[in-house]
Amino acid sequence: MRWFVQMYRWRALSSALWLCVLAAPLLMLYTTLTSPYHHPLSSGGLSLNIFFLYCLFLSSLMVVMVIYTVTTTAELPVYATRVSMLWSVLRPTHLVTVAVFGFSGGVKGHCLSSLAGYRVWSGEWAFLTAHATLAGVAWGVRYYVDKRRVLVLPSIQQGALFSLRGHTLAHCTQGLVMSLKDLRWIYPLYLLCHWYLSWEVWLTFELVILLLLTGTLSQALRSFALTLFQTFQTQAIAFPIVAMFASESDHLLTHALQANNPLLRALGFLDVCNLATLPGRRAQVFSLDRAGQPGVWRDVSTQCLTLIHKLTNKLTGGDSSTVSMETTTTSRTEVLPPERGWCSLEPPPLTRRGVVERGAGLWSYSPPSNVTSLQPPPPLDNTHSLANQLSGLSGRVRGIPAALVEAIKRKPFFIHFLSTLPGSDEQTLYSDSRLIVCAVRGLSELAVASYTQDQYGVVQRSLGQVVSSLIHLSMALDKHVKAPLSSTPSTGDALMALEKNSKYAIKTAVLTALHRLEATFTRERRAFALTDQQLKYWTSQH
Repeated sequence: MRWFVQMYRWRALSSALWLCVLAAPLLMLYTTLTSPYHHPLSSGGLSLNIFFLYCLFLSSLMVVMVIYTVTTTAELPVYATRVSMLWSVLRPTHLVTVAVFGFSGGVKGHCLSSLAGYRVWSGEWAFLTAHATLAGVAWGVRYYVDKRRVLVLPSIQQGALFSLRGHTLAHCTQGLVMSLKDLRWIYPLYLLCHWYLSWEVWLTFELVILLLLTGTLSQALRSFALTLFQTFQTQAIAFPIVAMFASESDHLLTHALQANNPLLRALGFLDVCNLATLPGRRAQVFSLDRAGQPGVWRDVSTQCLTLIHKLTNKLTGGDSSTVSMETTTTSRTEVLPPERGWCSLEPPPLTRRGVVERGAGLWSYSPPSNVTSLQPPPPLDNTHSLANQLSGLSGRVRGIPAALVEAIKRKPFFIHFLSTLPGSDEQTLYSDSRLIVCAVRGLSELAVASYTQDQYGVVQRSLGQVVSSLIHLSMALDKHVKAPLSSTPSTGDALMALEKNSKYAIKTAVLTALHRLEATFTRERRAFALTDQQLKYWTSQH
């Protein structure tokens, strides 16, 4: 999908340009607040220096945008343990990214401290630059631990600038809160700089206020850049449904739904949800191809139903093989055949010759007379014996790492890092929740619209399968969604809302789809080849 890679890059470039346009006034405001008398704009040399610092600061922002372009993904990572969470930061490529974030933060600190009037290589300049570098490293760590590199599809599509207008104040507030949290590193950093590195720096009230201003501006621009990048990259794409020209064959919606690129696939399902509300594009889904087959509807419905069936199998355990754990009771006489009575666990018939009394409950016996004497066993093959010993030794050696891991897991210190994090299983289960919500909404909208718009009956042929799949998914969700939908947790963060409310969003979408289908096909529901249990469940969801 070369065309999508080019679109991805153009969207990243557009977000970077808009970031420069919005960051320049904030930088000028910072210069006015921190040094109103240090840098008169009438001085040509100082004005040239300020312009250079502005360009250097904006270049550091471009480095941040490049990192976002390379590292963001549409797949939601799930951290099962704290070890996997730490590995997400300690991975070599991620460590390089964290180092680049720190370097970019140091460049921002240099520019802002120089704009505030501090001389380069002075104690205050070094202190502000070191603090900005540590803040950049902390942002890089949170970038991976808090999963900020995940592109989340918005529930409501808005214009890029319209959706960003309400985030400006929120990002400034978030930057101030994060800079206040980073102030806890001021005193250790001050001791390191003043006493151990012998820097001439004094922690004054003016320096603390300047730290708050620089930290707020840097953190706000980092988070705002990430929001700007995500807003541009998650804008909906109207994929062509039917190729009018040969050059559009790679741009089709059906190709996007089957793409390996997670972002392209997510945008494809988002387009399925959007086109279901547009009559002009719906008509192309209900059309027939040159062979007289409903190719578009077949491909779209297949991809949507595949997602629904996959989640249903996860919820019901249908995708995992079940092992029967039935135990059978076997008598001792079945383990040791009764015909060899002298070696059976049951005592043989007591005879005067075969029994020697040794006290209460103790007895011994000799074999009956009709049993021939035992022959000595054949000599063992030393070659096979040595091979068996070597294979057993190699098996024990191979089992040492597993036994060592199990022994480590029992230690209290390692239990904290190796224990399963709460909610990780649920996050793995509903990792494709946003795609499933789009698929359910798109299928239900297309099915309802087919009642009046489908001229060839392409949807009616598979409408029973769609309804049956939604009913099975709803019945499977009933066992996992215990709380009522009105008591779902609410949060302002999109990623946190995706992790906390994923199962509630799917359940709401499925119930809404069943309600609309039942209201539209009330008379035809008997023709869907549903079981009595499914019909009863469908009609009870009112």
